[in-house]
Amino acid sequence: MKAAFDVRRRLRDLTVRARGVVAGVLGSAVLGVAALGVAVLGAGEGAEAAVLPPTAALVHASVTVSASGGPVVLEAAVGRASTCVLSSTPALAGWARSFPCRRALVARTAIVPPDLGRARRLVLWFTVAGPGGRIERGETVHQLAAPAPPVVPLEVTTAALPPAIAGEPYSTQLAAAGGTAPYSWSLAAGSLPAGLALTRSGLVSGTPAADGASTVEVVVRDRAATVPQSASAVLSLAVLSPPVPVVETRNWSGYEVSGGPFTAASGTFDVPDLVASSGSSVVSEWIGIDGSNNSSLIQAGVQEEIQPGSSTVDVHAWWEILPASEMPIAMAVHPGDQMSVSVSALGGGQWQISVVDETSGQSFVTAQSYNGPGGSAEWIVEAPTSGTSGAVATLGDYVPSVTFGTPRFTGVETGVIEDVLVQGGAVVSIPSPLGTNGFSVAYGAAAPPTP
Repeated sequence: MKAAFDVRRRLRDLTVRARGVVAGVLGSAVLGVAALGVAVLGAGEGAEAAVLPPTAALVHASVTVSASGGPVVLEAAVGRASTCVLSSTPALAGWARSFPCRRALVARTAIVPPDLGRARRLVLWFTVAGPGGRIERGETVHQLAAPAPPVVPLEVTTAALPPAIAGEPYSTQLAAAGGTAPYSWSLAAGSLPAGLALTRSGLVSGTPAADGASTVEVVVRDRAATVPQSASAVLSLAVLSPPVPVVETRNWSGYEVSGGPFTAASGTFDVPDLVASSGSSVVSEWIGIDGSNNSSLIQAGVQEEIQPGSSTVDVHAWWEILPASEMPIAMAVHPGDQMSVSVSALGGGQWQISVVDETSGQSFVTAQSYNGPGGSAEWIVEAPTSGTSGAVATLGDYVPSVTFGTPRFTGVETGVIEDVLVQGGAVVSIPSPLGTNGFSVAYGAAAPPTP
């Protein structure tokens, strides 16, 4: 039994020793291959060589560009690579592409746009692929915030408002500069003429009801600015009367109102002088009722006349009720005197005519019967008409202009007419535009300024 056991033990030892020899021989073979630079994973059938992954190292970890953007150069040291892929987060136009990259150093340029959005951040990705796998590297691009724009003072640039016409649509836009649009407008003081309003957008519009003038203070604010601003301006707006129709006449120049019935007309005027001429020269100024569109007329005024060959101007005051001739007033009047005339109904067909020389203090008053319709009221410079022949005299060259101040009337006005006196095919007497203080009438074709 012991002999059999010894035999078996000897056989086992021989086997172990044999295996150790074989293993030792194989181990010496692997080290030899390794020394030649070959990695062996195993011996025998099915053994495979190890392939290392590619490498990529970016030159910059991150870069910064200005708010206006610009080029960014991405540089990478590459190893064991066959293909490079470019991408970005967020996507950048013209950057996403792939290309072979076997060189040790790869450089590509990305164009960063002016505005990356609220994040102001961009990541440029560089992916390297090769037989041993792939590796991804990213470079962060930070974009500086745009500098805050300089604060420009807010100001109202509208210097004046164009005039409006009573009864006609009106619209004008206020303007401002500086600050930050949009702007908001409001009234700080005063009020616009009736019929007009100011919107928040700065539009003054509407239809003014009557003539006149108003002054307002407007304020503009910039609603969206980081630092709110405001500015103000004082502006005036004149509402003018509608354009007056012009009528050419052979003997009247001035203004007349139609409608009525009118029961009173009054005003003041200054007495002009006459320029001497080779022929007779005459001019008359008066205030009256009727005579424009009918044959009735009640009036009073002053007349100046120079006879041929004389340099003396004859001046006299008068009153008249058609069809009767004019009646002289016993009053010494001189060129330059300021006259006040009124014609008014007393009732029962009786009218009062009043003429006052404000310069000398002389006055005249008379009550007369008059039954005219009262269809118009007038303030006129006239080339007088002969009572007997009806011929119109040649208008004398009078100086200075005749100014009718505070023209007033009692009655319902439905229209105003401007009378221009034409003789020999030429304008010889013309009024100024109507104003709040009245109007002037000048010799010649050039209208004088409004008083």
